[in-house]
Amino acid sequence: METVLYICASVALLALAGLFIFLITFVHGTKGLLGSVGQALQGLITEIGAIRGSLQGTVKNLEGIVGKVEGTVDRVNAQLDQVEGIVASAKVISQDVARLATDATDVVHGAKNIVVSVIGFVDNTQRQIQKPINEMTTVLSALSIGMKKFRMKLTGDDDDSAPIADGHLRAVDGGIADQGSLAVSPATARSAPSGIYAE
Repeated sequence: METVLYICASVALLALAGLFIFLITFVHGTKGLLGSVGQALQGLITEIGAIRGSLQGTVKNLEGIVGKVEGTVDRVNAQLDQVEGIVASAKVISQDVARLATDATDVVHGAKNIVVSVIGFVDNTQRQIQKPINEMTTVLSALSIGMKKFRMKLTGDDDDSAPIADGHLRAVDGGIADQGSLAVSPATARSAPSGIYAE
């Protein structure tokens, strides 16, 4: 039984030795595998660092572009504000010009109305003054003719004054030459107003 135990112990030791040899081989293979995995991971880390550096440059460029775009947008907004101010000023100026044109038209119409009223006032005043003058001239002419006829009747000199075909009397001794030329009727005394100021 001791021999069996020795044999079992020897088999166990051989199996253990085989296990250790297998483990050494496995660990050696695993070490190479782990080394290659480590190298791959190191390459991946290097590539990630390079990508990160590139991305940082890209991000910086994007920040610069965004800053420039913001500055451009601000300048465009400022120019649009200026254009809006110019449009508003042009609108105010056009409204002022329209109001000035309306005011000027009103002033011209007012002046025209004043001129028409002054001319109407002058015509009315002329009629008012001319009517009594015409009446006085007619009365004086009639008195003069009557006194002349009375004097002629007194002196007996009826042949010097004879009626003319158109109804007027001839002048006698420096008297009135034509009774119709001195007496002007009110209808013909006033001339018709000119068409310049009539609407």
